[in-house]
Amino acid sequence: KLNFGQYHFLNNKELASSISKLISISMEEGVAKDALADLSLKILLMRIIQTQNLATVQSATLPDHATFKPAIAYISNHLSGKISIDKLASESYMSRSVFFQAFKKHMGISPLEYVQQERIKLAKLLLADKSISVTDACYQSGFNNLNYFIKLFKRMEGVTPNVYRK
Repeated sequence: KLNFGQYHFLNNKELASSISKLISISMEEGVAKDALADLSLKILLMRIIQTQNLATVQSATLPDHATFKPAIAYISNHLSGKISIDKLASESYMSRSVFFQAFKKHMGISPLEYVQQERIKLAKLLLADKSISVTDACYQSGFNNLNYFIKLFKRMEGVTPNVYRK
């Protein structure tokens, strides 16, 4: 069954080929033009239905954002402590490998990169308070190595924590 709510499709060679064939048939002259165009249009519709069904099956196998809410909440509540992939996976009721792959596919970044982003966000908030040193901001954000924190902060923000603070 054709889903009329889906108007956009990812690049698909079969769809493109069917559309090209239909266009070339419509530009031809000949006795069988109408029959060929009708057949090509039916093939195109079948390819669209196949593409939609494939997208439906793939989205059904990919966890939705709600699946990761417990892990994301855990990260938010434990930024200053140690966060393991095993703990995040158990919060989401998945194995470590399935969680890692699904998180990366759904969120666009790995769980570790997400934790780093959140810790850097927290560090930026802490650095806004001039009474908190860079070292304290580092450790309160969950980093346990000042040099690593400075290097990561510079890579993600483009400046060192001291320069960011000014």
